[in-house]
Amino acid sequence: MTSFWQFAQRRLATKNWTWHRCLSVLGKQTFKATPAGGSRSMRRKKYTFDAKGKSEKTDYVTTPIFYVNADPYIRHLYTMVLADLPKPRQILLSRKALLSTGADEHGMKMQEGAEIADITPREFCDVIVGRFKNQAGANAPYDIAIRTSSPAVAEAIKCIWRRTMDSGYIGTASVVDPESSWKQQISVKRQKFVEWTEETNYHLRLSTLAPRLLELYRADRDWIVPRALYKEVIAVMDNGLEDLSISRPRSCFHWGIPVPTDPAPMTYVWLDTKTNYLTNPTYPTWSPPRPTSFWPADIADGMRFYLLQEGSITDDGD
Repeated sequence: MTSFWQFAQRRLATKNWTWHRCLSVLGKQTFKATPAGGSRSMRRKKYTFDAKGKSEKTDYVTTPIFYVNADPYIRHLYTMVLADLPKPRQILLSRKALLSTGADEHGMKMQEGAEIADITPREFCDVIVGRFKNQAGANAPYDIAIRTSSPAVAEAIKCIWRRTMDSGYIGTASVVDPESSWKQQISVKRQKFVEWTEETNYHLRLSTLAPRLLELYRADRDWIVPRALYKEVIAVMDNGLEDLSISRPRSCFHWGIPVPTDPAPMTYVWLDTKTNYLTNPTYPTWSPPRPTSFWPADIADGMRFYLLQEGSITDDGD
């Protein structure tokens, strides 16, 4: 029977595996409870790997990019603490680790909140972001926080937009809700009237990018863990993906990032938040290929959301 540490050493040295992948199979295989030639103690710390077997990648762990239209509450704190859990483990394994958080600041809700408070959208976001930062310090210290209103995110969005449009994966579409002929409806959850709209927006062609993502995920099943989530993501992609709206008319809101190739619309928050995750690894200033010391992120919650949308954006962006 092989010990986990023997298994990990062999994989790291010959298969270019990372510690994350080795640990992901820990619950799937049978290993000895002790290192070879050792006792059941802290003998593990004596194991070393040569330079070839070591992974130079920094573990990049991130919370969600929080939507700051209102004060934080217990669910936000839960995700912050959850994201902080893997970092100490990586440090104990003598690996570099970075914990990131951020704020999704643009859009209609922030603009409306600012109007009610009779302040500017920037001032409104400054207040709410400050409260999120105070909560993030509750035993879940972060290393870096990026706001979507920062110049770095705006620059990254410009780069992604132009590259994706040049590749033919962005186009316009007019969307009309099929129920728009109904005179009035009320949201059961919010107890407010539903407003039906018709807009011409830019869309990211997820339907075209889906086969490339499927090929990537099927080539390495350990890319997505646990296995149940892997099967769920593959099943969704097998059924096809709908194109993703990535802009809104300026008539809806003016607090946002203008579309780089068209002064009329604003980029939609979907694109803002996805780009935020890339900004911490210094996108778009990195040189291809993407830096193995940082990207991609190793751990994420809400994986279905990010594997389908973030994966499509980064796959085309680089």
